[in-house]
Parts: sequence; structure tokens; C-alpha cells
Amino acid sequence: MPNLTGWKPDDTDFWKNTGNRYVRHLPILQLILLLAGSSVWMGWSVLSALMADSSWGFSPQELFSLIYIAGFSGAALRLCGRFLVFQLGTRAVIWSGIIGIWISLIAIFWVFKESNTPLWAFRIAAACCGFGAVLLPKITSINRYIYPRRMRFISQEIPLGLGDAGLILIMVMIPTIIYWNPPLKNIFTEYVLIHDSSNLIGVIHEGHGLWFQWLILPIAGMCLLAAWLNRFSPAVNIQNMMLMRSAGIFSWGRSWLLLLLVILASIAMPYVSNNSMITGAFPAVREMSIFIVIFLVIFAMQNLAGNQIFAEQQLKALANREVHILALMYLMGHGSFLGLSVSLPLLTDLIFSYIPTDGHTGSRINPAAPSILSYCWIGPLLGLSARAAGSWMSKHINPGKIHQVALFALFLSTVGMALTITSALSSPNPEFYFFRFYMITLLFFIASGMSSGSITSLAIKKIPANYADHSLIWIISISSFGFFYIPALFADHWQSAGPAAVLSGLSIFYLTGMIINWFFYWRKGEESLS
Repeated sequence: MPNLTGWKPDDTDFWKNTGNRYVRHLPILQLILLLAGSSVWMGWSVLSALMADSSWGFSPQELFSLIYIAGFSGAALRLCGRFLVFQLGTRAVIWSGIIGIWISLIAIFWVFKESNTPLWAFRIAAACCGFGAVLLPKITSINRYIYPRRMRFISQEIPLGLGDAGLILIMVMIPTIIYWNPPLKNIFTEYVLIHDSSNLIGVIHEGHGLWFQWLILPIAGMCLLAAWLNRFSPAVNIQNMMLMRSAGIFSWGRSWLLLLLVILASIAMPYVSNNSMITGAFPAVREMSIFIVIFLVIFAMQNLAGNQIFAEQQLKALANREVHILALMYLMGHGSFLGLSVSLPLLTDLIFSYIPTDGHTGSRINPAAPSILSYCWIGPLLGLSARAAGSWMSKHINPGKIHQVALFALFLSTVGMALTITSALSSPNPEFYFFRFYMITLLFFIASGMSSGSITSLAIKKIPANYADHSLIWIISISSFGFFYIPALFADHWQSAGPAAVLSGLSIFYLTGMIINWFFYWRKGEESLS
């Protein structure tokens, strides 16, 4: 398809005769890319649990580090992802996303090729998987300029809702295919379960083989299909649409340098947090790392964007106080959803698959352990469904009220999970507490989904329309740090305070959020939101 420099989606005749014909396949292309990208990004949630069941010998802290490295990398790259839309144009941005997924797949194949792969190699692979998260801001930015103004909300809200659907896909796909005996034994490397694990329908017994490279094939197939569909995408030059000057190769190169620095910082994160000298001088090193990344991204907006209009639009959105308050509120909802979703398979496996001997996890395998991977995907599915329900309810009720109720449910569920984990870790039969724990996690996911939907609606009502889309992408990107922060808390406190203390700390976080939400969005004078 030729490059299109005269793209005018708000021109009714142009959209009817030309534009609509060119973008008919875009929803399918974007759905495939979002599923593939988020599957790669979030895949370590299930891979780490299966590594704990096989013969890798990594500690719980090291396995959690693989999850939060991918989370930090992906969240930081999401903040940077919008630059490339303006540097490359629409079709080239999709190609860059496909290449990023292929880099992640090659890294996964590399680390699982040998059974003696060191931990540092896994951390590099986990950091590379953050490229899968960049597709969400890219796609929403593309849709802002591809579709007419009247369709802009739908064209951006649908990708935001589907951006996390890859988590459910990967939680269903990996346990389904990873136990298949492959025909090409010289390409696939076999690993053996050291104790019982599970798939979607039941228990897989000790001694059964598993092949981690199976993960690569379906995602690679999705990328090939997306590459074929992208051949027919309109190559719209967004810089020309916005009357921007070209960024130039120097700014383009510096943008890629920023992405490389994010990958290196993600790999270094566990080494920095485990260094007693650094943590002694800076106890809040993880929190500081998040603020440093945000500062660098704002600096890049001012200096690397390559055009003044783009920088002014972004910085004008960030100057609004509401954006930062809503980002914090959305972090409590959507960030908590991401953080617990990716932590849950490994967390439940470590708690219920072992008999406690030291107050945290045990060294004796529990023969009556539940089928963890048979259930982990249901909670995220309910959470995504509740997001749509929360958004719908916010049209009829003050979204601040919905968010307040959701935060209270998050508080109750984290307290309930903490108490249940404490009981399970002190019992010779931890499996007796699994059903209670599982039902409480379902409440958590439903509440987090309702919170996310209500805050999205609240943002639309509170933020001026001329930069609402810029603000919404920023809010979504900030919430992605929940993927990093919650697994990092489990890693840091696993042997000291324990996982129950982490959940208790989160409950205090939600109580604080209830106070902030009441002050800004529910107290007298804010009823006009309904």
C-alpha cells in the first residue's frame, strides 16, 4: 500500500471513499499484536511457576525477580513507546513492534535451550520480553490519528481493554501445550517435573516431561499473521498530519538509546536491590527507580520528541493535577490487577505445593497440593469482565463512589489473603486453605476490574477533551508499574517478613487510596460526576 500523506479522517468524503476501506482489517491486526505482545510480556508469570516445579533450582526470590524484571522493562518501555509513532509513522511502528516480539521469542528460546543456563541469562530474556508491552501505547497513538474524531474513544478504549487479555491467553496456552511431546527432539529441550504440577484439567505427575520452547510457536505464528496483515495497512505520516518538522536521525537514534537504557536498568534492578550498601543508603530504591524513569521520560518528551507540538501536548497533559491523582487511583486498581495476576501462579505454587517448615515455605513437597494452573486464569478473566461492568456503571453512578467501594473490597481481600496465607504457612495441610484463598483472590480481581473501569470513566469526565487521550495513555502506562512493584515486594520480603506482610502493606495502601478518593471524588461538591 502506498504512503499516505493526505490522511484526513475527519473529512466525511475522504473517510467514506478512502479511509474506511484502508482500515477495515486494522482491528484484527491490532488484536493479534496486543495478544502476542502481552503474552510475551506476561509469560514469565506462568514460566516461573513451572520452573519452580522442574529442576532449575532457583530460589523463590530469584524466580520472582524474573517476573518483576519483565514488569519494570515493559512499564518503562510503555512510557517511551509513543515516541516511535511520531518518529517512524504508522506502518513502521507496527513492524518495530513485531521485531520486538521476535527479539523476546529468540531470548526465550535461547535460555531454555540448555538446562544449565545461568540466572543472569534468564534476567536478560525477561528484560527483553518488556518489548511486548510497548505495543499498547503505539496502537492507541496510531488510532488517535487514523480514525475520525467521533470514533476516537472507541478506537482507543477497545485496545486498552484488550491490552491485558494476553495474560489470560498465556495462562491457558502454556499449561495446555508445554507438556506435549514434540516431534523434533533436537530442537526442543526436555525438562522433568520434580513434583506434581498441573494443566487446565488436572494434575501432571512427577517425572513428566515439559518443553518450554512450545511457547514460541503460537506467538511466532501470530507475529507472522500480523506481518502479513501489516502489508495492507495505511502508511500514514503523522508528522505531516500535525505539520511537524522531521525529527531527524539524531533524535530517532537517541530514542532507541533510551529504550536500551531501560533494558539495562531492568537487568540491573535485582542486583541493585540486593546490594546492602545501596539499600542501606537508599532504602526505597525501587520507588526511586520508578520516579527516575518517569523523570527521564518527561525529559525525553522535552528534548527527544523531535517536534514542538508533540512535546507541548504531552507536557500540557502532565501539568494537570487531575492526571497525577487519577494515575495514582488507576495504579491502585489496574496496577494491583497486573501485579497480583502475574504473581499468583508462583505465589500459590510456593504456598500450597510445599509443607511449611520455616514459617514461609517448606522443603517437603505436599502430595495433596491443588492444581494451581487449572484455576489461575479465572481471576484475571473476571477482572477484565468487571472492568467493562465498572465502566458501564459509571455512566449512571458517580464513578468516585464505585471506586470507593472497589477500594474497600481490595482492602478486605488483601487482609483476607494475608490471614489465609498465615494460616496455610503454619499448617501441616496447607491445601485445606486453598479454596478460601482462591475465592478471596476472585473478589480481589473483580474489585480491581471495577476500579479500573470507574477510573477510566472518571478520567474522561475530569480531564479536558483536547488532551484527554494523551492523559489516558500516561495514566495507563503509570499503572503498569504495578506489574513490577508487587512481585518485587514478594521477592524482597519472602524470607524476612513473608508474603502475608506484603499483602498487609497493600491493604494500608488501599486505605490511603480511600481517603484520597473521598477527598477528591466523593465528598460533598463532587456529586456532579454522576
